[in-house]
Amino acid sequence: MGCGVKHAVFLCIATPIKYKYLKSEVSRGAQASTYAHAHVLKQPESIFPAASKQLISKDPAPMARNVPGEPYTRISAEEANEMVNSGGATIIDVRRDDEWAGGHATGALWIPVDDVIPRFDELPAEGSLLFICEVGARSGLAAEYAAAMGAQSDRLFNVEDGTGTWIQKGLPHSTGDDK
Repeated sequence: MGCGVKHAVFLCIATPIKYKYLKSEVSRGAQASTYAHAHVLKQPESIFPAASKQLISKDPAPMARNVPGEPYTRISAEEANEMVNSGGATIIDVRRDDEWAGGHATGALWIPVDDVIPRFDELPAEGSLLFICEVGARSGLAAEYAAAMGAQSDRLFNVEDGTGTWIQKGLPHSTGDDK
């Protein structure tokens, strides 16, 4: 921002597999050009033994992020699950009824995206609202609808990797009319 730095170079201390994951994560964000010149060390532990062991031993944690102009925070399925488990968060599935019946996050409230505005009063008045669809597009729109109806932006979240990923990762899910 105010520092005048236009380009940054970093050294990615990770295995080639971790590097590929990290680079794909960075390329999804608005600052992808900042990380365009990353390098991989084949044996980082030989140069930075303690740090590389810690970095290589586990996957990087997903991070919630805000995109300018969006009235919500983007989160992963894992982050959403953690928020639900911590209490005070409600998942709102905004997909069609056939998609809902095929599988949904356990405990989710089902309000199709086109019904978010007319059914706005059914959304919990307190706590975080975690909108989910299949790939993050309809859930983002639903979060925007909720913001337009007066929900505070700090309560609105878009689970951008969607229900398919939620189920694939083995997070709690149900089928049919089961909650």
